[in-house]
Amino acid sequence: MDGTTNMRVLIALGIIALFGIITFALVAATLGTLNQRYDRLDKQIVDLMGQVMSISQTPSTTTTEVYETSN
Repeated sequence: MDGTTNMRVLIALGIIALFGIITFALVAATLGTLNQRYDRLDKQIVDLMGQVMSISQTPSTTTTEVYETSN
């Protein structure tokens, strides 16, 4: 009887370990994907900030006309 009980416990521990390994692999894959997406977003933000800075440093050629209104 002790042999079957030990075998059942060993099988249960093996199944739990297998699910733990699968969970760990899925979490690692998910975090890797999220990390790549956030890196891409950071790069896009830096590029956008560079464009905004270059636009703000160029002199503007637009003029503003003021019209008088009659009362």
